[in-house]
Amino acid sequence: MNHRLLDFTQNKFDRDFVAFNVNVSMVETELQNYIHNNFERVMSITDSLRLLRKFKSILHRENLAGSLNSKYLLLF
Repeated sequence: MNHRLLDFTQNKFDRDFVAFNVNVSMVETELQNYIHNNFERVMSITDSLRLLRKFKSILHRENLAGSLNSKYLLLF
Protein backbone atom coordinates (compact mmCIF):
# COMPACT_ATOMS: atom_id res chain seq x y z
CA MET A 1 0.00 0.00 0.00
CA ASN A 2 1.20 3.42 -0.83
CA HIS A 3 0.39 5.89 1.92
CA ARG A 4 1.47 9.49 1.93
CA LEU A 5 1.81 9.85 5.68
CA LEU A 6 2.62 13.55 5.65
CA ASP A 7 -0.39 14.48 3.55
CA PHE A 8 -2.90 15.42 6.22
CA THR A 9 -5.68 15.86 3.66
CA GLN A 10 -5.78 12.11 3.01
CA ASN A 11 -7.11 9.75 5.65
CA LYS A 12 -6.46 6.46 3.83
CA PHE A 13 -3.75 5.48 6.31
CA ASP A 14 -6.06 6.24 9.24
CA ARG A 15 -8.80 4.07 7.78
CA ASP A 16 -6.37 1.25 7.02
CA PHE A 17 -4.91 1.49 10.52
CA VAL A 18 -8.36 1.25 12.11
CA ALA A 19 -9.20 -1.74 9.92
CA PHE A 20 -5.89 -3.36 10.88
CA ASN A 21 -6.63 -2.90 14.60
CA VAL A 22 -10.11 -4.36 14.15
CA ASN A 23 -8.57 -7.41 12.43
CA VAL A 24 -5.98 -7.81 15.20
CA SER A 25 -8.75 -7.66 17.78
CA MET A 26 -10.71 -10.33 15.92
CA VAL A 27 -7.65 -12.61 15.77
CA GLU A 28 -7.04 -12.10 19.50
CA THR A 29 -10.65 -13.04 20.26
CA GLU A 30 -10.40 -16.15 18.10
CA LEU A 31 -7.15 -17.10 19.80
CA GLN A 32 -8.69 -16.64 23.24
CA ASN A 33 -11.60 -18.85 22.23
CA TYR A 34 -9.18 -21.47 20.91
CA ILE A 35 -7.21 -21.45 24.15
CA HIS A 36 -10.38 -21.64 26.21
CA ASN A 37 -11.77 -24.54 24.18
CA ASN A 38 -8.51 -26.48 24.38
CA PHE A 39 -8.21 -25.78 28.08
CA GLU A 40 -11.72 -27.14 28.67
CA ARG A 41 -10.86 -30.44 26.93
CA VAL A 42 -7.74 -31.18 28.97
CA MET A 43 -8.48 -33.44 31.92
CA SER A 44 -5.30 -33.40 34.02
CA ILE A 45 -3.63 -30.49 35.77
CA THR A 46 -0.26 -31.54 34.35
CA ASP A 47 -1.58 -31.42 30.79
CA SER A 48 -3.30 -28.09 31.49
CA LEU A 49 -0.06 -26.59 32.77
CA ARG A 50 1.82 -27.92 29.76
CA LEU A 51 -0.75 -26.35 27.44
CA LEU A 52 -0.58 -23.01 29.24
CA ARG A 53 3.22 -23.05 29.15
CA LYS A 54 3.13 -23.53 25.37
CA PHE A 55 0.82 -20.59 24.86
CA LYS A 56 2.65 -18.40 27.38
CA SER A 57 5.89 -18.73 25.42
CA ILE A 58 4.32 -17.22 22.29
CA LEU A 59 1.73 -14.78 23.64
CA HIS A 60 3.02 -11.47 24.88
CA ARG A 61 0.13 -9.09 24.26
CA GLU A 62 -1.38 -7.82 27.50
CA ASN A 63 -4.91 -8.94 26.72
CA LEU A 64 -3.86 -12.49 25.86
CA ALA A 65 -1.41 -12.77 28.75
CA GLY A 66 -4.18 -11.77 31.15
CA SER A 67 -6.39 -14.50 29.76
CA LEU A 68 -3.65 -17.08 30.32
CA ASN A 69 -3.00 -15.84 33.85
CA SER A 70 -6.66 -16.30 34.69
CA LYS A 71 -6.34 -19.95 33.62
CA TYR A 72 -3.43 -20.40 36.05
CA LEU A 73 -5.59 -18.98 38.83
CA LEU A 74 -8.36 -21.36 37.89
CA LEU A 75 -5.99 -24.34 38.09
CA PHE A 76 -4.62 -23.43 41.49
